Amino acid sequence: MRLGRRASLLIAFSLLTSAATAYAECAWVLWEDMIQSSKNTSTEPVRAYTTKEDCDRALTDALAEFKSSPVQIVTKDAKRQEASVKTGKTTISYRYVLALTRGHEPGGRGLDVHVHDPGAPWRVS
Repeated sequence: MRLGRRASLLIAFSLLTSAATAYAECAWVLWEDMIQSSKNTSTEPVRAYTTKEDCDRALTDALAEFKSSPVQIVTKDAKRQEASVKTGKTTISYRYVLALTRGHEPGGRGLDVHVHDPGAPWRVS
């Protein structure tokens, strides 16, 4: 009987430990800032990735999708991770930001987000 109880406790402890580990995992998130005017901006997550390299590739792909055409002019600044699209008198800028998120246990503060400034060296805390 005592051996069965110990086994049950060991299994329960193992499950709790793996659940806590899952909440503490990190993810790289690609965010998009869309700026149409000083009063009309939005920031949305594009997608989360398990590695920074995958997130970097997604950022490169996102910028590559912007192309000029007869009805719109696209200017890109890879260093600032942004593209501006001008159609007639309207210009919309898209800026991409990588952020490292770290989860917390249920009931915690939610997610810590560490945003990378494209001009700064990488430091993950």
